[in-house]
Amino acid sequence: MKFGKRFCIYISITMPEWERDCMAYKGLKKQLNLCDPQSRDEGFTRLFNNELVKMNVFFSRKEEEYKNEFEVRRAKRVLFVR
Repeated sequence: MKFGKRFCIYISITMPEWERDCMAYKGLKKQLNLCDPQSRDEGFTRLFNNELVKMNVFFSRKEEEYKNEFEVRRAKRVLFVR
C-alpha cells in the first residue's frame, strides 16, 4: 500500500476532522499526470504550494486552539490550587 493511501486511512480513523485539511496526495498525483510535460514543474509546484498553504493555515489554527485550551486549563488549575 502506498504512503498516500495509508496516510488517508490513518487520518480518517484517528482524526476525521483533519481529513479535509491534509495533503491531498491522490489529487496532486492525478494533477501531475494530467499536466503537460513542458509545464509540469510549474503547474505541480503551484498545486503543491497551495496544499502547503492549506496545511499551514490548518496547523496554525490548531496551534492557536491548543494554546487557548492550555491557558484555560492552567487558569482553572491556579484557581483550584489557591
